[in-house]
Amino acid sequence: MKMRVGDYYGELKRVRVHAGKTQNLFHVALSVEGDKFFKRLTNGRSSKELMFLRENGRPWSYYHFRVQLTKASEKANIKPEVTPHKLRHTFASKAAMAGIPLKVIASQLGHKTTVMVDRYYAHLSPDYVDKEIEEKMPDILS
Repeated sequence: MKMRVGDYYGELKRVRVHAGKTQNLFHVALSVEGDKFFKRLTNGRSSKELMFLRENGRPWSYYHFRVQLTKASEKANIKPEVTPHKLRHTFASKAAMAGIPLKVIASQLGHKTTVMVDRYYAHLSPDYVDKEIEEKMPDILS
């Protein structure tokens, strides 16, 4: 919510993020889709402007963001509701199941090591585990 337009580095396809809890500064690599999103969002704007503004032009607060997530969860009939923290977990899990190394996922989340990602974030869905075993486990009896 405090990100500025200048925190997007289009030539590098990255954004600079200030971690809330630790106040650490780290860079997040963007997917093609993410890069297109930030390119569109920052086009023609001053680098000092806040990146994300509400429809009324005012800055987002955590409260306003949570209200919108709650409304979207209700509208999409998602239970339990989506939270910012659950979005981090979803990203980490999807990235792990896509084969992205834990060190890369940790870096994207602003962690220095893979311990937190391995222990708390990168959960594998049962369907994913079943598919991986079915596809990659060699036949033992033949």
